[in-house]
Amino acid sequence: MTPDWIWKSALGRLEMKVAKASFDTFLRDTEGTSIESNILLVRASSSFAAEFLEQRLLHIIEEAVENVSNHKFSIKFHVGPINESIEFSDSNYDSHHTFRNNNYQNVKTPYSSELTLDYTLDSFAIGPSNEFAYSAISNAVNGDISFNPLLIYSDVGLGKTHLLLSARKKMISDGLNCLYITSEQFMRNFVNSVRNNDVESFRNRYEVLDSLLIDDVQFLSGKDQTQDIIYHIFNSMYQRGKLIVLTSNCHPSNLIAFNSNLKSRFEWGLVTNIQRPELNTAVEILRMKSHNKAVEIPDKVLQIIANEFSTNVRQLEGLLNRVIAFQKFNNKSIDETNVKSLLRDMIFTDRTSLTPEQVCRVVAKYYHTQNQAVVGRGGGKEVSRARNAAIYLLREDKHMSFKSIGNIFDGRDHSTVHSAWEKFSKEADSKDALVEISEIRRLLNNSN
Repeated sequence: MTPDWIWKSALGRLEMKVAKASFDTFLRDTEGTSIESNILLVRASSSFAAEFLEQRLLHIIEEAVENVSNHKFSIKFHVGPINESIEFSDSNYDSHHTFRNNNYQNVKTPYSSELTLDYTLDSFAIGPSNEFAYSAISNAVNGDISFNPLLIYSDVGLGKTHLLLSARKKMISDGLNCLYITSEQFMRNFVNSVRNNDVESFRNRYEVLDSLLIDDVQFLSGKDQTQDIIYHIFNSMYQRGKLIVLTSNCHPSNLIAFNSNLKSRFEWGLVTNIQRPELNTAVEILRMKSHNKAVEIPDKVLQIIANEFSTNVRQLEGLLNRVIAFQKFNNKSIDETNVKSLLRDMIFTDRTSLTPEQVCRVVAKYYHTQNQAVVGRGGGKEVSRARNAAIYLLREDKHMSFKSIGNIFDGRDHSTVHSAWEKFSKEADSKDALVEISEIRRLLNNSN
């Protein structure tokens, strides 16, 4: 079962579900090019087509792919040829790395050169919230490994992956053998090596690296065998003076169900965090991203967006894409008036006037459940969804601490609230979640 077969089969279903004009314009000339772990890469005819598919049709596309393959893939769109071929295993839908002359530059990741053009250190907007982390990784990729390993932690969507991918690009351009891999990819590859009775070979592959970049190590929680193999790889690379960079959603001391020896090694070098961007940094992020897309957006418009949503870089970029699409589809410039109209369903107009209790009541009403069930314990799937949405809104729109939110939700502790917020945050860009949050915010605005 090849990527091309999966994609062509999915197109057959999509042709019956998507409007003919949209299918002919954006989908007909696409091609499934490769697979890495759970990511299906799809070539689009233009950057605009790729952006449209990701913003407007991603949910229905992922459903079609899952229906034809009986496997849940994430879909990534790119433009032009992929320079790195990716090997694909029919049996387990997982890829494995190939090595040429022990050169790890050829390792396959879902982030090809085409997909990471925007991910450079120069394209990272620097401000007080992230400048220390930026300086640390910039010095590391330029040969200063006096603080090795480097661990960067933050909430989701604040730039950790951007820094890792930028570091990977810089080191590969310098001729170094550098691997970027998510913790989940690492775990899947390790599990496959165990199944194939090939663990020693798996370990040896990391012996040729000059640098190892592991994203989201918190997902290794409770994975004892995977933690053990990382422990050995870590020790080997550290002893050989090779760079190790890690990211996490929390300080290593707060990692749950982790080998204590491994946690201590994570703190051997330098641990730093990225905080939510302040207004000026958020505006600069928007300015740089609009410049990269060759689109001019007035600074006053960028300030309106940043003032409402300076808490999450991914959310900022999603709003910027919405503004850019408005200009393209309507052939008119965005200004202070129409940007407020365009984003009114997403803007929390007066955060301070609504109490947390009001937010919870509106959320409960939207999900057709009782407020007491939302703030209490237990409940079914719908109650859990409502609870996570309420926690997400209190965190994102009212900027409440996890501890304060926990006090509202029957005394839940910091880690439990953080997990609920993180779970909803990871879904926040999906079609269903966007619809839900937009409608809840509209109801909140009307109740004010």
